[in-house]
Amino acid sequence: MTGLLKWSSILLTSGNLLENSDRTNPVLELLGIFLIFCCVLYLAYVASRFIGKKFAAAGRSRYINVVERVSLGLDKHLFLVKVGAEHYLFMSGRKDFRLVAKVAVDKEVAEEQGQDDQPNESVFDFREIFDKYVNKNIVKLKKKKKKSDSAAPEEKGETLRENIDRLKKMQDKSYDKEV
Repeated sequence: MTGLLKWSSILLTSGNLLENSDRTNPVLELLGIFLIFCCVLYLAYVASRFIGKKFAAAGRSRYINVVERVSLGLDKHLFLVKVGAEHYLFMSGRKDFRLVAKVAVDKEVAEEQGQDDQPNESVFDFREIFDKYVNKNIVKLKKKKKKSDSAAPEEKGETLRENIDRLKKMQDKSYDKEV
């Protein structure tokens, strides 16, 4: 901080704003410090933007893309990598990185992924999530009405089957996302 005070007083005295360095105006001194601080912040901002653009350009590749990454634990990850037109599944650990399998991806799925890579399309679709939860609540209300009307033991078995089917669907969806 004292270094900044020395530099600000040097700047102010060099511009003939102060007659004597012994009688420095505290307002001008603070103004000089603020000006220097703003200049340093601006230079840091410009430098970080420049470095960020350079590293972002270095991270992109024309032929190799990491399509998806799934964490399997603290130190294990699965990577789906697209090389040209082919897809490969890699596994990385703390000390190793190895090829697991060559994956055949459907053309429709690959086209959807290509469309998802476009930056102008939003990743978070609030409407879809909202409709999903509203529909779940409507279904729950209908089931509550059915249960309150008649609670037969046969319906309990049907409810159990419905829950098992729902769990199977959720498991299939999670496998689809992982692969």
